[in-house]
Amino acid sequence: MATSTSSTTTTPPPPSQQQQQPPPTCSTTTTALVSFLRMEADIAEERAKKLRYQANELSRSLGLSSSDGIGGLNEIEALLEYSPHEMAPINPSTGLPKYKGKKRGRKPKIRKRPRKSINSPKRQHTAYTLFVQETYPGVRANHPELQSKDVITIVARMWKKDVGVDEKEVWKERAKACGDEEEDGVDEEHQEDEEEEESGIVEGEEEHEEEEEEDGDAQGNMTHVTAEIAEPMSIPQS
Repeated sequence: MATSTSSTTTTPPPPSQQQQQPPPTCSTTTTALVSFLRMEADIAEERAKKLRYQANELSRSLGLSSSDGIGGLNEIEALLEYSPHEMAPINPSTGLPKYKGKKRGRKPKIRKRPRKSINSPKRQHTAYTLFVQETYPGVRANHPELQSKDVITIVARMWKKDVGVDEKEVWKERAKACGDEEEDGVDEEHQEDEEEEESGIVEGEEEHEEEEEEDGDAQGNMTHVTAEIAEPMSIPQS
């Protein structure tokens, strides 16, 4: 009796049961870099389309050919820090390209009005400013809870309603007198400074004359000593 041996063949498992190889791991920095470069490429492409359209419209309106202006474009590219065909260097800390641009921020304002000097004359008082200067402390003491602007409002109301015309004239004369006194004080200080300068000049001239006299005496003594040295000494004959 013949026995038949059947060969056993192994069938491969279905694709779902096959061991899938894990994808290669990539760092977050590399992924961010790729996304950034693609985004920059898309932006550059859109910008290039707009620039080409503007250039074509401008050349068409001016009657220029497509080859005109290439030399100027090359000069502009030479002035750029990075060539459009070169990629910016990678920042090792972030893994992203670093671009150098203009510094941003608020520019310092140029002071138009010059600073007042300490020795500059003060502004002369008016009747109202003198009234405020002398009345403000009393109102401030009576109303310590109020702010400065509220106190000034009360003083201004007092000047407008409580002070009469004759009294305002008195305040005006007092303000004028204060201004005259300040001017006299400034003139006296200026005169004292001039006197000190003149006295310093005179003292300097006197010291200079004394030094010249001393130099003259010293030169005379030196001349006398030199003459004595230059005289031939008499040698006694034996």
